[in-house]
Amino acid sequence: MDATASALKKIRSEAGPEAVAFGWTTSSGTAFSDDIRWVERFTNVFGSPNIAYGTEICNWHKDYAHAYTFGRSIASPDFKKSACVVLWGHNPSVAWLDHATATAAAKVRGAKLIVVDPRRAGFAARADQWLRVRPGSDGALALSRAQRT
Repeated sequence: MDATASALKKIRSEAGPEAVAFGWTTSSGTAFSDDIRWVERFTNVFGSPNIAYGTEICNWHKDYAHAYTFGRSIASPDFKKSACVVLWGHNPSVAWLDHATATAAAKVRGAKLIVVDPRRAGFAARADQWLRVRPGSDGALALSRAQRT
């Protein structure tokens, strides 16, 4: 860390912050989504305008299209007030650590946990209700839960 910090300081003092380009990985399905704000902040404080940022096609709509349409990005669930958390084909323990921590805290607080997943992995092993769907059949489950109002 010290060697990296020294090298970055030297480049910035000799050639300016523009001499450094930062490359960020996609936050789609990675734990990086919990820490990207800190990396963005570091890049901004360093002063470099050179950022190579990648995203997945499935992530673009979540991060940008929603904001263009509604004026803000998709909000995170309110785990602190939720009485029931449903994880549908999603294992936050490996994909979104912030949500994994919040889901575990909600469960400890007494919230019910329902997991829809063919595998009994992650939160499925400690769910109040595990719905083991066959791969590709979760659409039928969703339609079976739809109700007319």
